[in-house]
Amino acid sequence: MDNELEGILAKAGMKKKDAAILIKLAKVKKISLGRAFFLYAWKYYAWTVALLLALIFASFSDGIEFFIVNILFCVVVALISLFFTPFFINLIWSIKIQAKLFGK
Repeated sequence: MDNELEGILAKAGMKKKDAAILIKLAKVKKISLGRAFFLYAWKYYAWTVALLLALIFASFSDGIEFFIVNILFCVVVALISLFFTPFFINLIWSIKIQAKLFGK
C-alpha cells in the first residue's frame, strides 16, 4: 500500500523521499494522507486566503464598482504571476495532489 501511495505522489510531482516522510507522518499521527499533505502545504493555502481576505476588505470600502474592477485586476495579475511565480505553481500543484489523495 505504501509503495502504491508513493507512486501516486511521485507521478504528481513529489519527490520519493518527501512522499515517504509524508506517509510516515500520516501513520504516526494516525491521520489521512490528505490531511498530512495539508499539514505539509498549509502555507500555500493560508497565504492565499490571507491575500483574498485583504483584497475583499480593502475593496469594499470604496463601493461595489471598485470591488469588481479590483477583482478583475487581481485575476489578471494572478494569471500573469502563475507563469512567473513559484508560489502559484506550488499552490496549483498542491491542489492537484490534494485531489489525488481524496479519500486515501
